[in-house]
Amino acid sequence: MKAELRKAILAKRNLLTPQQITAKSLQIKQKLFNMVEFKKAICVCFYVSFKNEVSTHEMIKEALQLGKRIVVPVVESEKTLSLCEIKDFAQEMGIGKFGILEPKSEYRRQVDLSELELVVVPGIAFDENGNRIGFGRGYYDNLLSKMVGLPFIGLAYDLQIVTRIPATDCDIPVHKIITESRIVTCHN
Repeated sequence: MKAELRKAILAKRNLLTPQQITAKSLQIKQKLFNMVEFKKAICVCFYVSFKNEVSTHEMIKEALQLGKRIVVPVVESEKTLSLCEIKDFAQEMGIGKFGILEPKSEYRRQVDLSELELVVVPGIAFDENGNRIGFGRGYYDNLLSKMVGLPFIGLAYDLQIVTRIPATDCDIPVHKIITESRIVTCHN
């Protein structure tokens, strides 16, 4: 069922134009930046958007300008992400594994999980209980399982919110989901 749901939502997301992605991502950014969790967090972990995901590139740049410490994932090995702090998005980022931007090797400043205060999480689909479907490789569930007590906020377009996602014990839910039209406080 997850594979079918992933395929259906990706097909819908692929229909978004670059202009729609920019406009919706801006609406989502405004909601995120106005949240108490974001305002009080000094060290924020962002995913680096890829293809037609909710775009985080401008969010990261603006958060850096606000003086926040920004941490992004780096693919280390099968199902393992490390977290590195970036200080200059344009200068420090390069194409990494799977074609996703990540810090170039000379800019990898590893950050301990205990330094994080907020985690911004990607997903292909979410339900209102905070369950999510990613690309099925388990990278984020593995990472999130080590971050007990931190707020996890998923970013998604309205079209990515579904009625129910089948979850297992390995699936780590998010606490809130921000879309272009609303903020969902999850029931988990």
